[in-house]
Amino acid sequence: MNCLTDWNCRLLLRGDPLLGDHAELVRAFSLCVERFGIKRFCMMPTFDPEAESVARFLLRRERMQESLTPLLPSGARLRMGASVLLSPGIYAEQDLHKLTLPASHYLPLDLPIGEWADWLDLEINRLLYRAKQRLLFLSVERYPIFYPKDVLDRLMRIPNAVYQFNYRALADPASVVLIRSLLHQGTTVLLGTATEDPYKLGFYEMEHYLTSADASLSRAELSSLLQGAHLFWNA
Repeated sequence: MNCLTDWNCRLLLRGDPLLGDHAELVRAFSLCVERFGIKRFCMMPTFDPEAESVARFLLRRERMQESLTPLLPSGARLRMGASVLLSPGIYAEQDLHKLTLPASHYLPLDLPIGEWADWLDLEINRLLYRAKQRLLFLSVERYPIFYPKDVLDRLMRIPNAVYQFNYRALADPASVVLIRSLLHQGTTVLLGTATEDPYKLGFYEMEHYLTSADASLSRAELSSLLQGAHLFWNA
């Protein structure tokens, strides 16, 4: 576990990195590398089609990358992604393919939290079968809290999907059950912090989460989890 990835890095995503506290960000990235063992960061700025165009988002993301890259500790790597908010008609968004991850070409998808509606099923189906997108579902540890079991079961069976959980899910029995089930299906499971405030990283109990993973997952399951994330980065 000496080279982990934050597959849902949100540091400073609430503001403009050009105006942020760079010293605080340097400390946050250093903490991730030195204490947590996270050396690869996939930034997931939010794309809301009701707020901006894909072109404007990509420009904003490029500026973010230019600002954040010099702040990384030696040996750390940065990749830019996008947390695409699921909304009606998103499947037809012009240039949607430009929001997929490099190399793997998966579209990171952020589902709305709350009561499940029929349009959500319809939109996911349109993304899969009309837009021909491969989907990466973000922050899956939240799903059992808000969605009924039949919806959860359908989401976990989507062909070729990838699922991202918070590292803290490794200490949550219900989330571990989901992770284990996905691993046994041969599905790629990714982990991330989703922490927006650099200051809060100091309270992130990574050691506890990883120790919990050692206790709750078999050696083969844990190896599959970590190896799958490594292969996905290098896809």
